[in-house]
Amino acid sequence: MNIWRLRNHVRYGRDFILDILFPISCLGCSQENIWLCPRCFRSLPINSRHSCPQCGQANKNSAYCPKCSNNFYLNGIWVASDYNNPLLANTIKKFKYSFIKDLQRPLALLLAIYLRQVLNQFRLTNQNLTGGKIWKKFSRLDSCPKLILNFSETLVINVPLHKKRFQWRGFNQAKLLTDSLSQRFFLDQDSDNLIRKKHTKAQAKLNKQERQSNVLDSFAWTGHDLDGRHILLIDDVASTGSTLNECAKTLKKNNAGEVWGLVVARG
Repeated sequence: MNIWRLRNHVRYGRDFILDILFPISCLGCSQENIWLCPRCFRSLPINSRHSCPQCGQANKNSAYCPKCSNNFYLNGIWVASDYNNPLLANTIKKFKYSFIKDLQRPLALLLAIYLRQVLNQFRLTNQNLTGGKIWKKFSRLDSCPKLILNFSETLVINVPLHKKRFQWRGFNQAKLLTDSLSQRFFLDQDSDNLIRKKHTKAQAKLNKQERQSNVLDSFAWTGHDLDGRHILLIDDVASTGSTLNECAKTLKKNNAGEVWGLVVARG
């Protein structure tokens, strides 16, 4: 038996044991045979506030403000929900650390609902342009990300895992979210060419300065020149934004256009 088949058997055995130890029931109300029932899913908050991801100054699009943007390659971070919500925090933890892959469905749906909200914020229709308020309607485009203006051409990329962590977990949670999101919005996806070339410590255990140095120069792009293409970069949770920013640095060195992060929550 080769090493890859052995690892697959270990994963199947692990999943079988987890199914016995943790029978399927809603994480919110304990309803059987579902990890997150519709009622509990609807209780999860959808973020409606935009602010600079660094200093927290309110704005219209969650971009880094002029004062902070010089320190970041990333254009901004869209955050779908609130990690302070106990149900959401527990759902994310079960997804990542209890290896419950099925939880990608409600979390991806949460991302999709939030992203649709962001897109609708900047949407202009013929009806918007009636009533003699054309300039007022067009003014919202001043803060509209270029990625949204040309959304159908956006490339969706997940934050990659190092192969060692992938072998331990058995899946990349960010890729599962990306798979679902790219299908829902009919966007091109690239899950192969942004790679994590260094095995780093888990970010959750580090402070802000340690997180920045931990992921420094950890990523590489192995694909073709991105030729100005705008990127939607997906992860489950962002804290300081260091991982997303290092990914954005790599992508922009390979001529990406705008790079926006999209995460379920900030932890």
